Amino acid sequence: MESPDSARLPQCLAKLCSEVMCLKCAQCVIYLFVSPSVDKNDSRIPQKISVAKCLYQGCIINQHENHDYNSVPINASLIVLLKSTCPHDPKKYQIKKEVVIITVGCTCAAPDSTDI
Repeated sequence: MESPDSARLPQCLAKLCSEVMCLKCAQCVIYLFVSPSVDKNDSRIPQKISVAKCLYQGCIINQHENHDYNSVPINASLIVLLKSTCPHDPKKYQIKKEVVIITVGCTCAAPDSTDI
């Protein structure tokens, strides 16, 4: 029997992690390595921005976490609009453009050998 939450996830996520890795299902891989969430700010346009968080420190290789590699966030710049009330008329808003950096995914990277 499926739990209510599992009904909303891709069907392949209902299987064991090791089985999912064999499927090479793109949706499943995203859910296994990245924890999607929503950053909400009522004073920003857009108010909701999807962001990712890497779930592992190492990389999943052959169905196991390998600490010889690092899971590294992939960041992107996003232009948003910030609204605030006007000091002289609280019924009006002023808009300011701002660049925010968000994590959009994760990738595997070899550790920097120059740090040794």
